[in-house]
Amino acid sequence: MQTDWRNEERNYNSDIKFLTRLNITLTSDHDYRSNLDNALKMIGTYCQNDRVHIIKIYPDMTFTLLHEWHKPSLPSIKNKIKKQKCFFEQELEDQLNTHNYIYIRHASDLNCKELKCFLEDCNIEESLLFPLFSGYLFSFLSFSHCTCQNSWNKDDIELFTAFSAIIAANLEKNFIFKKMNYKLKQANQLTAQLTANRL
Repeated sequence: MQTDWRNEERNYNSDIKFLTRLNITLTSDHDYRSNLDNALKMIGTYCQNDRVHIIKIYPDMTFTLLHEWHKPSLPSIKNKIKKQKCFFEQELEDQLNTHNYIYIRHASDLNCKELKCFLEDCNIEESLLFPLFSGYLFSFLSFSHCTCQNSWNKDDIELFTAFSAIIAANLEKNFIFKKMNYKLKQANQLTAQLTANRL
């Protein structure tokens, strides 16, 4: 019993350290897209996933893969998927509404033929998707395995929820910075024009 508690504490401390490193990676001064790609790589490696994606949902109910990390032994699927129509599966929608995430345990058990074929084409058997809450973007953070491992438990889901919260907050912050930068450039251009007109 004491050993279990110590292992649990060690895992908890390890996860806290990892979340701190993840946040630092996302907030560093380098190129933001590169930071996000590095963050997905960190997550995929730390959690031993086969693939990690950020999936963007558009108002016309299509989606694309904004960012991707995959194991070096696997091919990329990001460039293969252009704008794809969203799939509907009632059970998955109910999961999202009830639990705030979607867990596809066996792609072969899905009712939606299109979704089943899509996952087979991407060589994905097991997947977890978490919404990234943002004021301007409807998207998901997706974790995938190529084989059915039933490997994610309650603790993993809590950790993945923390990942999605950190990424969503940084996506939102980056959008606000971009908007502020654009407004600042506009103000500088206007000031330059007014100054030129006075001369």
